[in-house]
Amino acid sequence: MTSSLKIQSNENLDVKTLSYFQRSFFGRLYKKYLREIPFVRSSALWAWKRLFPFGMKLYSKLRSEKFSHTPLIKFSQYVVDPKILYSRKVVVTPMPDVFPKYLRHHLLQPHKEYDFPEIVCGIVENAIVTGASNLIDVNDYVVCHDLINFNLDYTSEELHGRFIIDAEKLIVTKFLFPSAELEIENGVIFTDAVSRNYAHFLTEVLPKIFLFSANKENNASSLIIDAGLHQNLVEAIEIVAGLDVDLIGLDIGESVQVKSLHVLSPVGYVPFEKRPGKEALPGHSHGIFSSFALLSMRDHITAKISDLATRPKKLKIFIRRNSEYRNVSNAAEIEKLLVARGFFVIEPEKLSFLEQVEFFANAEVIVGATGAALANLIFCAATTRIVILIARYKHNSYFYWQNMASACGNRVTYVLGESESGAAKTIHSNFYVSPKFLLEALNGYC
Repeated sequence: MTSSLKIQSNENLDVKTLSYFQRSFFGRLYKKYLREIPFVRSSALWAWKRLFPFGMKLYSKLRSEKFSHTPLIKFSQYVVDPKILYSRKVVVTPMPDVFPKYLRHHLLQPHKEYDFPEIVCGIVENAIVTGASNLIDVNDYVVCHDLINFNLDYTSEELHGRFIIDAEKLIVTKFLFPSAELEIENGVIFTDAVSRNYAHFLTEVLPKIFLFSANKENNASSLIIDAGLHQNLVEAIEIVAGLDVDLIGLDIGESVQVKSLHVLSPVGYVPFEKRPGKEALPGHSHGIFSSFALLSMRDHITAKISDLATRPKKLKIFIRRNSEYRNVSNAAEIEKLLVARGFFVIEPEKLSFLEQVEFFANAEVIVGATGAALANLIFCAATTRIVILIARYKHNSYFYWQNMASACGNRVTYVLGESESGAAKTIHSNFYVSPKFLLEALNGYC
């Protein structure tokens, strides 16, 4: 890649708000001793999501000069005559298989299909792009994409105290920070608050980079991405965009002004979280994905592994999860059980991007606990058996993985587990999986 520009960090509240609290005595006490306690963690998050906006609204009235209150506007309302790249597509989403079977009713089917809208590209003049956000500052507006529903969807930027959003009035309140110090002529925005998460990047950011880069007319535009991406994500960008692209990397809160900014509508969208206080409202999205974007990107990437041919075909894979949250409490027992039946154990975070693609593309059956690594299922064949271990919890977005798999011509099987206390308390709780029910889900595969 020919260029990786670095913008100097700005000393501003946009970056420092949450970190200020984390560095305090109570923040350090929480992180070191209390965060692992489910009740304390859920209580702290509940309080932060509600008390921080209230406090900042009050403070903004007292110190109005430190804040900007800007109306939000959808991309389709702001950009005139965007270019249609790909037509809308309906994705059929059947019910996943569920084990134990008597819990099948626990999964409420939000839809039998979803309609992914057409993918378009438009140009926004004199726009400001900020690191770790896909919101665009332009004139007297903040431009957002059309799939987000602020009444139901809560953003990562809000959780991290970068700004607050009035979902009813569609007003974003930002803490003032210096204007962008760098200005470029042409660019395309690929920054996103969740781009550092492997699953979000693989299904929402990387396909967009691929589609834009596949059009040779766009070679003159700089690709604006988030700085600090994992090496595997950088490797993925190199594969879909080539080695000679011009990259600009932005840290969190850093900005660049672009005279002519190319903006692609979403190729996939998964809400970061449900908006506090709106969890019980119907209609919350479990995530939707463009079949065309994922499948065309998959074909491009899997072509790169055809020369490797280092893995046997029809692999049986168990994904070992190394995380602080959502772990299978009896994972060692499950792993021993599967290894005895010919499964190969992988730790995706220790593999390169192409190595992960190779494993999933060659898999006959995959077993793993819900987590970002499972987004590699987009590289699986339509016949691959994808068995996902997940907690039985009413607020789980069970159709997230099913919606993703369905867009790629596949489907998933769930084995529901229980938290060690008998009922999952939060979406991040560890849970126990019955070996009996797992073997039932794998009937015919081991």
